[in-house]
Amino acid sequence: MRIPAHVRHETMPDGGVVVLDCADGQWYVFNSGARDFWQCWSSGRSLAQSVAAVSDRHPDLPRERIAADGAALLGQLTALGLVEAEGEGRGGSRSTTRGWAARFGSAEAPSRAANPLRSDGAGAVPGAVSGAATRARPMARRRAVSRRYPAGPRRPTLGPTIALLGAALAVRLPFAVVHRAVRATRGRWASAPEDPRRAEECLAALRRTARWFPGRAACLEISLAAVLLSAAHRRRLDWCLGAAPDPFRFHAWVACDGAAVAASLSAPEDDGEPPPYRAVLTV
Repeated sequence: MRIPAHVRHETMPDGGVVVLDCADGQWYVFNSGARDFWQCWSSGRSLAQSVAAVSDRHPDLPRERIAADGAALLGQLTALGLVEAEGEGRGGSRSTTRGWAARFGSAEAPSRAANPLRSDGAGAVPGAVSGAATRARPMARRRAVSRRYPAGPRRPTLGPTIALLGAALAVRLPFAVVHRAVRATRGRWASAPEDPRRAEECLAALRRTARWFPGRAACLEISLAAVLLSAAHRRRLDWCLGAAPDPFRFHAWVACDGAAVAASLSAPEDDGEPPPYRAVLTV
């Protein structure tokens, strides 16, 4: 088994795993039971080898039950295109790419989708109830600019307005297209990293502009607009997409040469200090 190149994953502090499918921008949350199998498959083990490894971790559980749960999970992940057998191409059903931007910034607990691993009785692999089908609940279409941000000038400036408009249009495209477009700004065109102070000023200007913006202006649009605005000046800002647990929520921010810009780590729905977001994808 192998994990396709378009699938990115990160282990959270609570032991769960967050997965981002870069082909369609869909997030998945794995609990500890699914995590055990995922770690085995990400290291190239077969189903039989994975069942043996998970059985060793849980000697008190029936091996037959672990094997059944593992086979069901593998079937689900294969259908989603998150796991492939060696030598096979991408297959399975795909979720829609439309509206992927609405999944960022949700502070609500993820919803639970239909799951073949549901087994509430005794003997199940710990945490295998939610398996791989736990997805982020789409965030309501609402203005995501907090009033605690400074009001700024009476009218937005031209550069941030164009960048925010471009970002708002870009997030309506399939995620894979946006991902490739951001990567295209790297290299010779925007080889020099952005100055952290300039990045802070850029974010402040974008947030002020967002107050006048008629469309959705959440963390995803603002961070992407900051990347585009820096690229227009031939400077490179890293675009980071990640998550934080308890409850799981997803965020987009920017970084200068690997160091996160503090102002972008704060989301409007955060109360007090921002949670410890962990990057799953950095472009």
